Amino acid sequence: MALFYFTLNQTYCIYSIEYKEDKTIMKSLMKIVAFLSIFAILADGCIGRNNVENIKKSANENIEATTESLKDSITRIFDSEKTDESASEFSTETYKNEMVISFVDVGQGDCTIIKCGDNAMMVDTGMYYEYDNVQEEMRNLGIRSLDYLVLTHPDADHIGSAEDVIEDYPVDTVLMPDCDSDSKTYSRLMTAIDESGVKIVHPATEDTFAFGDAVIDVLAPKYDVEGAYSDTNSFSIVCKVTYEINSVLLTGDATGEEIGDIIDYENVSADIIKLAHHGSANDGCNNYYFLDKVNPDYAIVSCGYDNNYGHPHRETMSYLKDNDIKMFRTDLQGTIRCVLDGRLITFGRENCKDFASGEELECE
Repeated sequence: MALFYFTLNQTYCIYSIEYKEDKTIMKSLMKIVAFLSIFAILADGCIGRNNVENIKKSANENIEATTESLKDSITRIFDSEKTDESASEFSTETYKNEMVISFVDVGQGDCTIIKCGDNAMMVDTGMYYEYDNVQEEMRNLGIRSLDYLVLTHPDADHIGSAEDVIEDYPVDTVLMPDCDSDSKTYSRLMTAIDESGVKIVHPATEDTFAFGDAVIDVLAPKYDVEGAYSDTNSFSIVCKVTYEINSVLLTGDATGEEIGDIIDYENVSADIIKLAHHGSANDGCNNYYFLDKVNPDYAIVSCGYDNNYGHPHRETMSYLKDNDIKMFRTDLQGTIRCVLDGRLITFGRENCKDFASGEELECE
C-alpha cells in the first residue's frame, strides 16, 4: 500500500509541476488518483492477510505499468499541443524598445498589463484572490510603478485587486468610468484612492492619453447617450492602445448597447482584441458585425476554467474559428504575452487550437 501511494503521489507531483498549465488533464488525473486510492484502501481492508503480499506485488506492478502508460499518453498530448514556453523565461532586457502586453491569468476575470519602454499601465486587476498572479507578472515585467491604472467598470472580477495595486505600487492616474457601485470591493477601492491621493479621471469617447511612444484612444463610454445605459457593464471603458502601426483593443465587459455606440468609429479596427465579457455572446456582446469592423488578426479570451457562465460562448468561438482568427485563452493556456515592435506582433506561445466553449469543456 505504501508503494501504491508513493507511485501515485510521485506521478501526480511530476505532472502538477511539468504540466500545470493544462487544467483539463490535471483535473482528469486528480480524479484517477482519487479513484485508485479509494479502491486500494477498500481492497486492502477486504482481502485475507495471506494473500495481501501477492496482491500488493501484482497491484504495484500494474500501477507501475499504468503509470508509464499514462505518462506516455500525457507526453504525446503535450507534444502535439506544445506551446512556446518563452513566456515563462521572459527577459525585460530583450524588449526595452518594444511594447510588451501581458494578458494575465486571473481566472474568471480580467487583467492586462502593458509596458512601453519605461512606461507601464494596467487595465483591470482581477479578483482579490488572484492578486499573487498579478504581482508575479509585475515582477516578471520589471514594473515598479504605473502611469495608468484603468478600471473599466466597478465589477469585482475587474477591480478586486485594485486596492492592493494602489497600496503596493505608485500610480499616477486612475482611469475609471463615472459609474459607482454599492459593493464593499468598490468602497475599499475608493478608500485606497482617497488615502493615496492618486488622481482620478473619468474618460469619455474621443479622449486620448499619451503613453510613452504609444497613444491611448478612448472609444467608450459615451455619457450623452439618450437614457444612458442599463447596467455597469455598459459603462465599460473601451480603449485602443496604438504603437506605431500596431494596436490592441481592450473592451472590458462592454455590452451590445455600448458597442452599438462605437461600432461606426473609423478607428475601431485593431490587430489584437481582448474579447468583451470573457468571450460572452449574450446581449449582442462580441456580435459578428462588431468583430467584422474590428477585423483582428488575434483574439484573447480572458476567463476561468470551468466557470459558471459557460464562457467563452459557442457563438463567439465559432466566429473566431470560421474567420481564421488566431485565438489565445487564459483558461487553457495561462498568462499570454506578446511583443509589438511597431510593425510585427510576436506571441510567446502558439495560438490555441481548442475552440470549445466553456460549456463544451465542462462536458469533456
